[in-house]
Amino acid sequence: MLYGARQLLTLRGPSEARRGSDLHELAIVENGSVLIENGVVHSLGSTRRIENLKEAKDALTIDVSGGIVMPGLIDPDVTLTYGGSAHGRSRRAPRIYEDGLALMRSCLQQGTVAAVLNASAETKSFASDVALLRQIQKIGRNPVDTVRAWQIARMPEDAAELSALGQALDIAAKRRLVECFCISSDVACDQNFGACLNRILGTRVPSVLRWNGGRGPTLEDILSQMRPRAVSCSSLLSSDEVAALAGSSAIAVFAPGSEMGRSSGSGLRRLADARGAVALSSGYHPVRTPGFSMQMAISLATIHGGLSAEEAIVAATVNAAYAAGCGHATGTIEKGRRANLLILNVPDYREIPRQFGINRVSTVLKDGDVVLNRAGWKMVSNAAAGRMRSQHLRGA
Repeated sequence: MLYGARQLLTLRGPSEARRGSDLHELAIVENGSVLIENGVVHSLGSTRRIENLKEAKDALTIDVSGGIVMPGLIDPDVTLTYGGSAHGRSRRAPRIYEDGLALMRSCLQQGTVAAVLNASAETKSFASDVALLRQIQKIGRNPVDTVRAWQIARMPEDAAELSALGQALDIAAKRRLVECFCISSDVACDQNFGACLNRILGTRVPSVLRWNGGRGPTLEDILSQMRPRAVSCSSLLSSDEVAALAGSSAIAVFAPGSEMGRSSGSGLRRLADARGAVALSSGYHPVRTPGFSMQMAISLATIHGGLSAEEAIVAATVNAAYAAGCGHATGTIEKGRRANLLILNVPDYREIPRQFGINRVSTVLKDGDVVLNRAGWKMVSNAAAGRMRSQHLRGA
């Protein structure tokens, strides 16, 4: 049981990505507690109510008085490739597993409990992509839930390559090497994309679109053809692009960190105002954007993107979870959902974006287990915790 949080950010609400006024709602419980059983949330609410539950009597307790408890952060757009590193050296397949595991551990340190890992071999062989996905599959769900995405970066050049792509798609889908396909708009705009799309849709694996900019009607056409779960895009959006995204069921994923030092636009703010579903990501790429902090993404979304603290937190949790395909199980703190939770050492949630560049995550719980404990929290029985609180009150 997590006991006595100054603020418990539950984000309870509709079972879908949040839009419009729902983006502002954190469903906060002051002085709240969370009771966890078998890895899922059993009960939550005011501390007085939770501590009197029968199930809480023998529960192990972490006293988080003075801290904040919120859902774990979700990163829906992380990229790992063969094709280079910050030092210009290419990556070999055996290193991908090690690099991917190290990256996921780093994400966990920043409070990320699930991430979409886009993989691309950046070669002309589709079989190389399959080999890459096999390496990433070994990462599994530890230390964070890794959602494997195949980043299809080019179109087949002839019938033989189209057949090779089809075989690779079948292998990836049947062996569950991939949980999502990531397709760039350059590929989607190719005149021969139709045959490739039919192969992708035939696998029944969800897809996401990486929109590199263009005309609004073109984006609208691609959205209607692909029906992607999410669209990764920059904030440099035209009015037509905003309208196309706002009218789509797809969640628009923005990576404010990827635009640092470059010209950024107001697309994030305008799309939120147009009742579009917006999510945040770190946008990590080993060369272009070597940052993986979702806390930084929240800060930059408020500083440069025009979001409020509430909107940025919703975009980095529940909306990001739906963009990653796991919104049915995580992203909020609700009864029956996975207990993927953060304890933050800040006095108020509005301090999260204000404390730019500072990691305020002290503890991460994944499925109810403490997987990161930077603050040295100790679990004690509820009875022992009650005795310690009584002694503290008498001393005061």
